[in-house]
Amino acid sequence: MPVRRWLASMLVRQSALYTTTNLVIGVLGAVASALLARRFTTTEFGAYSFAVTFIAFTAIFFEFGLFLPVARLSSAEATDGQREIAGAAFITFVPVGLSFSLLIFLLSFLVDGLFRVHAGGILRIVAVLAFAYPFGLLAQWLAVGAGRLHMYSLATLGAQALFVGLVVVNLFVSMPLSPASAVTLQLVAMGLGWIAFMLWLRPTFRNLRLRLHQLLVGAREYGVQVYLGRILGVGTYNMDVLMLGALYSPAAVGFYVLAGAIAGASGIPAMAFATALFRSLANRPRIERRWLLASIGLATGSTVAAWLLAGPFVRIAFTERYAPAAALVVPLAAAAGVRGVSSLYNSFLAAHGLGKELRDAGVALTVSNLILNFALIPPFGAAGAAWASLLALVVNFVAQLAGYRSYQRGLARAQASS
Repeated sequence: MPVRRWLASMLVRQSALYTTTNLVIGVLGAVASALLARRFTTTEFGAYSFAVTFIAFTAIFFEFGLFLPVARLSSAEATDGQREIAGAAFITFVPVGLSFSLLIFLLSFLVDGLFRVHAGGILRIVAVLAFAYPFGLLAQWLAVGAGRLHMYSLATLGAQALFVGLVVVNLFVSMPLSPASAVTLQLVAMGLGWIAFMLWLRPTFRNLRLRLHQLLVGAREYGVQVYLGRILGVGTYNMDVLMLGALYSPAAVGFYVLAGAIAGASGIPAMAFATALFRSLANRPRIERRWLLASIGLATGSTVAAWLLAGPFVRIAFTERYAPAAALVVPLAAAAGVRGVSSLYNSFLAAHGLGKELRDAGVALTVSNLILNFALIPPFGAAGAAWASLLALVVNFVAQLAGYRSYQRGLARAQASS
């Protein structure tokens, strides 16, 4: 394929826009974190970071296998069908989102007794607005399946820019700013972003019964298996912050969350590439070699950049008070790079509805996470959590690769017998 034609392809444009917007979102997030870190004490910043992470962690469980079928069904439909699926998906989400807000409110009464970070009051204040958080995963699957990743990218970028703007205005007019109000501003901006996304997608409620039936059938056939694998793997992968909150100071939580946000940028290009490839992977029997090489190159380059820039960036943007976070970026950046490459295999398995393989990879991540977190976090704190993340994601990558190769052997046997 000529270079000009390759650069003009929808895949490259979607990947480039998704990567660019996520990097800008990361920069804006760093700006917001820097402003808040300078305004708050390390204890207050730790409470803010813990509350956001707690909401994000809990949101992982509120999908129930319904969202992946949205992407698979949309990938096989024209525009009108995609709009019908979007409408049905929104209807299925409403009770999910409401139950999520209710759970956050109920858990807020338990948090302070379980963790050393006092975030219960924050969670009670923002419980209703937390409805917006689990919608993000549905929005991403809607965009991926419809081949409109640019809509999702611009909606998330707009939400993050609005959040930074609200923080700046708040500081400029010298209004009181607490961890609770900071989380509130973040969720308000996120909610407005999703409203804009849905208006742009223009969902319709025609053929609602048919579309709801299709989503439920997809959830039953493969969605629930993928969901179980994801909550086992991703759920335990994100338990590190909760363990730090239970065992260490709020400052340690803040340092770790900050380092994770910086290191996470190193996995964005490869993850964006894998996400944009979803529709292509759904119609291919295997991952093309050029896609794998591109993913490895993107992950490696961005990981090295994160290693080199982390120290100066933390000291300039966050002051010396947050210097301990820089040391955590090295293993976390490597973890993000591994996760970026494994996203290509994850997208392939998801695009083909291979729920068993994804579930098995999730189990492998779960077991390795539990062993490594309990072995490394109590004695080594945030450093142990960082290295546990890296090692667990290596295990997860090996499991996804094994699932992919098993599927390829099955295809080869089927072709040989036909």
